[in-house]
Amino acid sequence: MGADAKMLLLFKKQILEAAIKAEPSITDVGTNGQWVKLKIMGVPFEMFRERQGMEELAACLEAENGLVVPFAPRWLSQWRYISERWEQGLMWHTPVVITVRGWEAAKQLPTAKSE
Repeated sequence: MGADAKMLLLFKKQILEAAIKAEPSITDVGTNGQWVKLKIMGVPFEMFRERQGMEELAACLEAENGLVVPFAPRWLSQWRYISERWEQGLMWHTPVVITVRGWEAAKQLPTAKSE
């Protein structure tokens, strides 16, 4: 009673064992963190438009930037709308929103430089 997450992590092994008994899909425990949503502009729709496209995009981001993307990215607009515009030849690139854990991870991403 009255313990915070940092204090509880001193007993991480025991807490994890108890949590797994209640929910077998739990793999780890940790302190709370701040989730940061980032908008990535200009993602080529054709490369990632298939059903598994967002998982592929997350894998690319993780491999190229060494960060963890815990949730699948999502298109900023509805997929149906983007797809219609793409088929009409009106839209080739579109923004995507990703979620990373904390500002430090967000700062690791390269930024485009204006020329």
